[in-house]
Amino acid sequence: MMRAVIVALPLLVTSVIAQAAQQIGTQRIGYIGCSNTIDSVIGYHSIAGNLNRFWPPYKTGGGSIEQWAQSSSSYWNAYKTELASYGQPPLVWVQLCENYVARPTTYTSVESALAILKQLSPRTTIYISAINVYNPLTLCRLMGTNGQGETDTNSWRDRAVAAGLARLGPEMGPLTAQILIDDQCHPNSAGKALLGNQLKTFFDTK
Repeated sequence: MMRAVIVALPLLVTSVIAQAAQQIGTQRIGYIGCSNTIDSVIGYHSIAGNLNRFWPPYKTGGGSIEQWAQSSSSYWNAYKTELASYGQPPLVWVQLCENYVARPTTYTSVESALAILKQLSPRTTIYISAINVYNPLTLCRLMGTNGQGETDTNSWRDRAVAAGLARLGPEMGPLTAQILIDDQCHPNSAGKALLGNQLKTFFDTK
């Protein structure tokens, strides 16, 4: 009996180490964005077969791009906490979010946010995406009556890539009324799965 226990102990230790590596060691993709960004990451972690490369969800809710444009923002404090937990990420996914109804902003905020990110993670490769597509364009009221939040973030993404500030990230969506919660802006479980699959397809091959 004692011999069986001794033989089993190395196997148990190996299993624990393997589980710890799966939980932490592979979570090497950071991200900044808003609540839809969190929902996408939640969706990613729910997809069977994902490589567990993304940080777990953290507090980016409400993180429209002008919030990230301020170095003193609480969002950057949250990002620094993730750095302390997981180390410097080789890749960071930036999703551009704009609450056009409450806080319309400009491309200058994008430049500022990316500059702060580079200061904090100087060796990271940045991939940038617009807010997820809505179908129809005017579905989410936060995007404005003509979907300006979508057209703005698409334009800013393209400018940032053209300027060499980031690489082109995944196209997210489209989200339709059937895969949104009642506010018509945030994905339900099916919407999260759609977005999560898109992250998996794009980033698990990087």
